[in-house]
Amino acid sequence: MVVYEPDFFARYNPVTALDMVRQVPGFKLESTSPFGNQPDVRGFGAAAVNVLINGKRPSSKSDSMEDLLARIGAGEVLRLELIRGGTGAGDRDITQGSVVLDVVLDQGTGGRDPAPWEAALHHEDGSPSLLGEVAVGTRRGNTHYLLGLKRNAYDWNLKGAERFSSATRAGELRDEVFFREGDELNLDLKSDTRFPGGDTLRFNLKGETGRNDESEVSNRLIETGGTDLFLRSDTSDRDEFELGADYEHDLSGSVSLKLIALARRSREDGESGLDITRDDGALESSRSPRTSESGETIGRIELEWSGRPRHTLKLGGEAVDNFVDSASELFVDTGSGPVAIDVEGSDTRVVERRTEVFVTDSWVAAEKVIVDLGFAYELSEISQSGDVGNSRSFTYPKPSISLAYSPSAVSQWRLRLERQVSQLDFFDFVSSSNFEDLDLDFGNPDLRPERTWHLESTHERRFGDIGVVEIELFYDRIDDVEDLLPVGEGFEIVGNIGDGRRSGGGIDITVPLGFLGLGDSRADISYRLQESSVTDPVNGLARELSGESEQTLEASLRKELPKRRAAVGADYNWSSPRRSFGFDEVVFETQRSHLNVYVEARLWKQTKLRLEAFNLIDDPRIRRRTVFDGTRLSDSVRFEENRGRVDSQWFRLTLSGLF
Repeated sequence: MVVYEPDFFARYNPVTALDMVRQVPGFKLESTSPFGNQPDVRGFGAAAVNVLINGKRPSSKSDSMEDLLARIGAGEVLRLELIRGGTGAGDRDITQGSVVLDVVLDQGTGGRDPAPWEAALHHEDGSPSLLGEVAVGTRRGNTHYLLGLKRNAYDWNLKGAERFSSATRAGELRDEVFFREGDELNLDLKSDTRFPGGDTLRFNLKGETGRNDESEVSNRLIETGGTDLFLRSDTSDRDEFELGADYEHDLSGSVSLKLIALARRSREDGESGLDITRDDGALESSRSPRTSESGETIGRIELEWSGRPRHTLKLGGEAVDNFVDSASELFVDTGSGPVAIDVEGSDTRVVERRTEVFVTDSWVAAEKVIVDLGFAYELSEISQSGDVGNSRSFTYPKPSISLAYSPSAVSQWRLRLERQVSQLDFFDFVSSSNFEDLDLDFGNPDLRPERTWHLESTHERRFGDIGVVEIELFYDRIDDVEDLLPVGEGFEIVGNIGDGRRSGGGIDITVPLGFLGLGDSRADISYRLQESSVTDPVNGLARELSGESEQTLEASLRKELPKRRAAVGADYNWSSPRRSFGFDEVVFETQRSHLNVYVEARLWKQTKLRLEAFNLIDDPRIRRRTVFDGTRLSDSVRFEENRGRVDSQWFRLTLSGLF
């Protein structure tokens, strides 16, 4: 364990706990999805985040840890404890073999907490957007309440040209602009009650409503003369909520019981469309209205026994019910009125019922060695009704072992082996219209989840109060790789194409830059390199996994200005190109590089001003789609689309503080 006291973070002028967590050397807060951390991972046990609050994880799957930490004032933090490579460090909700950060708070007994707030003016291509959030916490007797409200909005576009070339028809030069705008409102309420006997009850209610509008205007200049206009659109309205609770009770001095319950629901209504105006005045119109509901219900029980010397045993079980209920239609109008097109598999309901039992043992094998052993056994049934009827059952054993060896306070070796089972995206069971590529995406009722044997080895070395070097090697053996699977003549679905592998390594560095004459400065660098292989179902040859980059780089530089209580910094990230493979096509894509810079200053004791400029590199996104006659085995190219799109720069001015 590495302990960071509040004095360590004074140089960064923090206002909230999030400001402190972001500056912990050698630690990266796990990324989050738009509606929380990991709502699509398998069950509650697999959704563990790498930050704890007073040793406990939230009773939620869709909590954004950034939002949660931003609602805690820096003055409430007693210390941060970085726990590396084992669960043997006290009574904490830690995933085996992981590295987690425990944010230890002052647990007062009454009064109102400092209320964090943030207001931001965000400008991209459209009108400026006003963003903001506020949180109010208070203590009444043995209960702590926290209410948070957040608004997010965006309005941006991508511009560029696409060249279409074909051996069988006239080529085109396409002048394109892609627009996206939306608005989201998020509200959550939490309570934490500590009873006199030591029991604890936590409650979480979270809701979000939002809209998203996308459109693409494509003016297509035909080489033989004339111009066609394509207008693609997609609108959606979404409502989501989650209700979660957990209860802890000490059965004896060495045995504790924890009960967890969670329910999550989501509804989305939307419509996608494509309008084509030909140069000769002919009109074509396609519409695909859709609606979907999805949900997850979880019940979990954990029993922990720490009565044996040097061992902490945990056993329990989890029951999960997932469902997706989706319906869509397709109408095509070529001038004589809309005609309904039957798309098999577009109206369907998918249900998964799953149970799991598990046991873990955290063993302090020696003074410098912690071993974590675990075994889980899962039974699941997936059924589908509607346009397609199907039912299947699966069983998955999931063993794991991790080892942490710390020869000194500044050095550690970690080794982990575990079997992972991915959570299926049930919308892959549903057929839908794809107007971007003028195609249909068919669902697959026989899709199976990927299973992965994951082996990981890490060495960490610390120097000084900031310096950290961490080197990692990994190997994945993947069963039933999910990718596009050819079915029939000219069709493909998301399916399982066989077994694959992934291997590589990475290095993470946090280093002070005083040796370069840059006092009060630090650099954080993260680099990943991987290679992968799977047998292609079209040509039978080995190729890389679809949609994965071989290299990624993230780097940041921060310079403190102590006399001005300010800082300046820059962030850069890059990833190598990636390829995706279909029945008759290959898509090559580059991901643009990002360079962002910022300056922030502490205006007074509890208020901070931050100005950010994003995307300062004029780096286009390249997408090259090559479609062949027949399969990809053909030497004859039917057509090729080459597209380059550029993001504009955007800016954000943020004022945050406590009241």
